[in-house]
Amino acid sequence: MKNKMKTEYKVCTLEQSKKLVKLGVILETEWLWDVKSNPLRPEIKLTRKSTIHYDKELYKNFIFPAPDVAELGLLLPGDGWTVCSRKYTRDNSFLVEVCYMDDLDIKTFRGSSEAQAKADALIWLIEKGYLKSHYQNS
Repeated sequence: MKNKMKTEYKVCTLEQSKKLVKLGVILETEWLWDVKSNPLRPEIKLTRKSTIHYDKELYKNFIFPAPDVAELGLLLPGDGWTVCSRKYTRDNSFLVEVCYMDDLDIKTFRGSSEAQAKADALIWLIEKGYLKSHYQNS
């Protein structure tokens, strides 16, 4: 029997998703973080976008895009940038390394999943100003 990876490990975390939205990144994703805001019974779950219908403006504080590894990979830069990802077997984490052209200054991001490491890399690239405009609202 095949081991199936949990969806939570295929997508970035809710906190990363919120950060990407705050940075203005426009994401159309297959998965969504659905946050129910009942203070007595908070509930956070992953939902397929195709299974729910919602008003984006009305639910902007409760529904967040949950990009997966492939969707995050499409957002990471090309054009002189090198982005490598690999599994680090010592602690079963994933590493994503980012560098520009022949620059020896390599920035490394570690996450419990490849999606989480890629999301951290994307957030860093945007915050440092290396990546912008065509992935963000103007």
